[in-house]
Amino acid sequence: MSVIELRGCRTTPIAGYLKALGVLRLVASQADPDARGRWHGDQFVLDTRLGEDELVAFFLDEYRPTPVISPWNGGSGFHPKDQQAGIAAIEASDDQRFQLYRDTISVGRRLVADPRCTGSKDEKRTLIALCRAELPDEALRWIDAAVVLLDDRLAFPPLLGTGGNDGRLDFSNNFMQRLAELLLQPRRRGRADPRVLLRGALFGEDPGPLDEVSVGQFAPGSGESAAVASVGQDSWLVNPWDFVLLVEGSMLFASGAARRLGASLPPKAAMPFCVEPSPIGYGTAADAEAARGEVWCPVWSQPTGLTEIERLFGEGRARWDGRSARTGLDLAKAAATLAVDRGIDRFARHGLLRRNGRSYLSVPLGTVVVGARPEVDILKTVDRWLTQLTPQLPAAAASAHRRLSEAQFRAAAAPDRNSRQRALQDVLVELAELERLVVRLPNERRPPMPVRELDASTWLQAIDDRSTELRLAVAFASSRDRIEGDQPAPQDAAMASTLRPIARSAWSDSWARDPLVPGVTRRPISSVLADVLVRRVRGIEQRRGEDVAGRPVRFDHAVLAELGHLDQLVREKLDLARLRRLVHGLVLLDWRRTGHDVLAPAALPAAPALLHPAVAVLLPFGQRRPITVHRGGDAERDSGTELALRVPPSWAELLRADRASEVLQDALHRLRLSGLNPAPRTIPVVPGMGPRLAAALLVPVHRGAVMAALRRLCPTTDLGTVKEDE
Repeated sequence: MSVIELRGCRTTPIAGYLKALGVLRLVASQADPDARGRWHGDQFVLDTRLGEDELVAFFLDEYRPTPVISPWNGGSGFHPKDQQAGIAAIEASDDQRFQLYRDTISVGRRLVADPRCTGSKDEKRTLIALCRAELPDEALRWIDAAVVLLDDRLAFPPLLGTGGNDGRLDFSNNFMQRLAELLLQPRRRGRADPRVLLRGALFGEDPGPLDEVSVGQFAPGSGESAAVASVGQDSWLVNPWDFVLLVEGSMLFASGAARRLGASLPPKAAMPFCVEPSPIGYGTAADAEAARGEVWCPVWSQPTGLTEIERLFGEGRARWDGRSARTGLDLAKAAATLAVDRGIDRFARHGLLRRNGRSYLSVPLGTVVVGARPEVDILKTVDRWLTQLTPQLPAAAASAHRRLSEAQFRAAAAPDRNSRQRALQDVLVELAELERLVVRLPNERRPPMPVRELDASTWLQAIDDRSTELRLAVAFASSRDRIEGDQPAPQDAAMASTLRPIARSAWSDSWARDPLVPGVTRRPISSVLADVLVRRVRGIEQRRGEDVAGRPVRFDHAVLAELGHLDQLVREKLDLARLRRLVHGLVLLDWRRTGHDVLAPAALPAAPALLHPAVAVLLPFGQRRPITVHRGGDAERDSGTELALRVPPSWAELLRADRASEVLQDALHRLRLSGLNPAPRTIPVVPGMGPRLAAALLVPVHRGAVMAALRRLCPTTDLGTVKEDE
């Protein structure tokens, strides 16, 4: 077996990919049944008993073209006003390689003249049905790839335009013209030798002078990049062998009728690895851009024969969430969850986009690797909520939906875990933004329920990048109070019901017009959380009918915050904008079955050596368990006095107003009155520290860390020990 590198057949542009399929199909069916094909990088490799020279000789002297005709199209060569050069040359030739082609053309001419196909409302559909019934079997390959007969209409798989044509440009007539130039007509002066052209098409050698012809959406310039393809032209310098071989290869994409979204809906054309367009995942994507669809070309690295390749394209398995992939986004998720045929290493993604006036061009949109990325599986719950959205969203909601799709695509296609973690974080953020926007839609146009069933533990495993912003956002978003018995939960009993536009009941969540504390998408997160603290103070006073000094203002439960992270918050040593976005997204998760230590270290955490004194002073206030203070020396040490330090009601308003110095002085005074002896007499503050300290007062912190910080703050005070279970 020879190993022939087809340097002219590459995964991009799509013409190069289809050429590779055409070479393998023709060689295996007409010259070497044992031929195998594979991809090495983006280049096609042919394993065959033929050598390079024998391969060239096969196409020049033995190749029998597949009879490709489209008599149902204007411009196909079967009508008086059509270009006739190609079809006439084939009909006039006596080359035995074209005998089946001549027979096919003869049947086509007879069917065009059939009375059943003239003057009828369904003239085209009738003619296609007759072609399927009477043309030779070899000619049916083209029909199967170009058009689908449904119950009451025609459907056109996107790879071959609208039934084998692109506007008035008919691919079959173009195919016949190129064949005539290469194999039937005498070589004209100034035109390259067919052998030189063939070596250029196969091996990437200089093909010599090329003719300027129209080849529709397969224009070679469209393979350069999405940006280049946006500036189109009517014709291109084309190697005729490129077009001949790509048409031969396109027939491996056998189309058929498939029912999508359930048997009760009308069927539509289905072509393997051809899906509805998703304007995401590439630099020039735009919502309003017209597109016929996307073609995801499978790339494999193991030598594979024609039978296996035909089976691959015949089945075209790509499933997401129990159904066939319908969009480019679905296919990316299928590739990430190994829900595609075995043996596929990656997909070369191509979009059939309108980029040349009213014409379409094939534009390469990147590569998606097939591989196990189990984190992507959690997107199924997100998709089930999205299916309840109305198709026509207002501009702002539509923009959020598109950003959400972009984040999902990045998560599915990301090659490394860190990139997937960041992308999944963005999924939550954009989903929360979409929820915030659709709440204002009329009831009949929005989902019946807010986002739910997003398990926090599962999501944390997928998104935890161990960043300070993420860990701190988890502490805030998971904060919630203990609800006794079956009593209804107050709206401010959880951070989620405070910041989301939902109304929480004992049984489920429902829509609310506005969140209790608005502005999480546009205000600094410290200001938002300061408002939450003020609201909790007021709510406790109203619900308990007692002075708030007797109740902790911290939430009862949360994934414990780390003192070092709170220190960075107060010092503003982290990305506060990212923290705000993460809190906005993480409140969507269901934290009710999540333990407070899901992200905590195994050992008791110690306070940072350089903890900001303002944090150390305020943290003892609001602890749920009293602090024990002992008096006397070692010999006379008493059993200890329990101190319950509470947050005075005035502190919340003062911190929100950025009057932190007054709060800190009051805190130092209260510590001294309680028998503690804090070392600092005053604590310096900077503008903006007040709201950040208010935020730090909201979340629970490991008691051991709080006590360690208090011992450093009050080095001469004898404080009680902390048990491991505290």
